[in-house]
Amino acid sequence: MSECEEERENTEGGEVVLGGVEVHVKFTRYQGDPGIQLDLTAPAGADGAPEGVKDINMRLAGLCRATVMNMDDPARLRLLALVEQDGGNDRLLYRLVVTAQTAADGSHVTRVDDRIDPAFARIDAGVAGRASGCRQQIEHLLAKNEGEDEYKSEEMFEILEKTNYPLDIKEQTEEEARQGMLEGEEFMLLEIQVIGFVERHRGNESLAFDYIAAMSQKALSSEWMKEKIRLISKVCEDTVMGIDKQTTRRLSASILGTGARELCLYRLSVWCSMRDDGSPRYSVRDRIDPWFEKNDPAAGKRADEARRLAGVVMEGGAAVGDHP
Repeated sequence: MSECEEERENTEGGEVVLGGVEVHVKFTRYQGDPGIQLDLTAPAGADGAPEGVKDINMRLAGLCRATVMNMDDPARLRLLALVEQDGGNDRLLYRLVVTAQTAADGSHVTRVDDRIDPAFARIDAGVAGRASGCRQQIEHLLAKNEGEDEYKSEEMFEILEKTNYPLDIKEQTEEEARQGMLEGEEFMLLEIQVIGFVERHRGNESLAFDYIAAMSQKALSSEWMKEKIRLISKVCEDTVMGIDKQTTRRLSASILGTGARELCLYRLSVWCSMRDDGSPRYSVRDRIDPWFEKNDPAAGKRADEARRLAGVVMEGGAAVGDHP
């Protein structure tokens, strides 16, 4: 059967299944030590048969392994305890399916759906954010493949002359920065600033956020950089800024108390240096405003996940287009 025929045969709710991945785990032992057997397989249809195009399934499995399953050590230990309780039975941890449907006008409508095992979500607080990042990467790639240039800079960015929160870095010329890199120095490539402010609408005040990318204006002309800004801003939104209503009220009161009606709640910066082989090395740093951390003690833990996901983005897990 050809790939095109395979796509026509594999449907889910009337939609064509382009590809997907299922993450299965079960308890095992290796040389007497407890362990986890991890299998990434093609998504199973209603009849149990694998669905999707083989090449797409393989690519999605690789992306899933690099994002959703990129767990820290404490979460891995909790997962080991969970699968040990299963007594060797198979557990479906995560399922992702990409489908497509032809609209009446002949255009293709694609959709990305996933499901996280509730027990997995309970033992790994960061998995929801990693899964969200995985879906976003796929959706963006699908949009580019369909010729939908929905990320044009004029729609995404408003270029400001300066930020109210200057960078803590030394000003350098391009030649000084280049020489510094050759000598092994780090320089700041990008900083995402999350600005919380209280806005008034029809007599009601509410907390809103702006995501500002502080960087060289020349770097913004790079499609690679625009993509990194979009993805890392989304990482911040889905992790650190995933606050509840009670925290929102406390932050609103704190910001109003400053008299400025705004506060830089969080900064995440990406730094770059050069490896011995000439390839770039990225490191991610961040800073949480003390008022934010005081009103939301869990912000620090979410920031750990933000730094980890930003590192995945910079190392190529979410790269689209050419590297500068």
